[in-house]
Amino acid sequence: AYAIYDGISLEAILEPADELLDECNVSWSVPGPTSAESMPIGNGDIGLNVWVEENGDLNFYISKTDAWSEDNSGNLALLKLGKVRVSLSPQPSLSSFTQVLKLRTGEILVQEGDTTFRVWVDANNPVIRVEATSAQPVSMSVAMETWRTVDTGVVADTILNNQTDKIVWYHRNPSSADVHVADRTFGALIEGNGLVSVDSTTLQSASASTTQVVSIYPLTTETASAEDWLTQLNQQAAQIGGLGLETTRSAHQDWWSQFWNRSWIFVRGDSDAVETTQGYVLQRFVTACGGRGDYPIKFNVSIFNMDNQSLTRGGSTKAVSADYRTWGGRYWFQNTRAMYWPRLAAGDFDMMLPLFDMYKGQLALN
Repeated sequence: AYAIYDGISLEAILEPADELLDECNVSWSVPGPTSAESMPIGNGDIGLNVWVEENGDLNFYISKTDAWSEDNSGNLALLKLGKVRVSLSPQPSLSSFTQVLKLRTGEILVQEGDTTFRVWVDANNPVIRVEATSAQPVSMSVAMETWRTVDTGVVADTILNNQTDKIVWYHRNPSSADVHVADRTFGALIEGNGLVSVDSTTLQSASASTTQVVSIYPLTTETASAEDWLTQLNQQAAQIGGLGLETTRSAHQDWWSQFWNRSWIFVRGDSDAVETTQGYVLQRFVTACGGRGDYPIKFNVSIFNMDNQSLTRGGSTKAVSADYRTWGGRYWFQNTRAMYWPRLAAGDFDMMLPLFDMYKGQLALN
């Protein structure tokens, strides 16, 4: 571990002070309003792009390191699982607004008037949590939004209509797809305390409350049928749901504490020193958010790509969805290596394993 200070004791250098890490937090005072102004967060395999619209709605894309589509070498190779919108009624006031990326605890806090959202992806379990607290009782609406409604490049998503007080959807690759991704199914289940079904894509509070908790359980598997995927998903949700919110949140924060204490670099001095330190810390953070899944980090935006209304390529401009990534789904080592050389120095060996596993997995084929 390295630290460059003036006037700070050796004891302070041996353990990174919380306030040094907190100085690298990212804080915004105005809402999004689009995914272009989203914050990334994740648990190494599941990622979110989080932003707030000007009406106060909390939005996020859900991604996963193994959500490979049948277009596995094309520009729609690594898909988002979907998009979630969380709305409150009455709408919170945005006269005072903050959105803070809390690095030390691995969470995003959104303050809208007297309402607070806490968004985190469990570092130890495949679950996304959205916790809302407010001074006065409010009703919550949770909606899943998909743009893959017809077969265009990849097959459309399937939304299950027979779920009670849950939202369940998935994308299933055809059996005719490349053997490496054939019959791969990925999607998620959404449920929450006191949330009841409005329709197949919307949950609503049964009654207003000052506390609300939403849990989202993503899953990717290769199964003989979509029904087998659903069985595994329900089992996963039941198992994690039985662990308890407070227990899992505490263990999640412990994981991030241990991560930040592996190694650290804080440079003090002029504005260049401050920006360099924050850049190093944020890059290490986003690597941890997308670097512990079944596949290595993609050099083209990891799992945090977003929609773009004016992508310019080859002299032309077009709108693309959050599924799109230039240069497609392939791994090019000359680009991929940039994320991995620093892991040796930082001691982040667990994040190197997906890269080694990918190459080891090619030995038999080669």
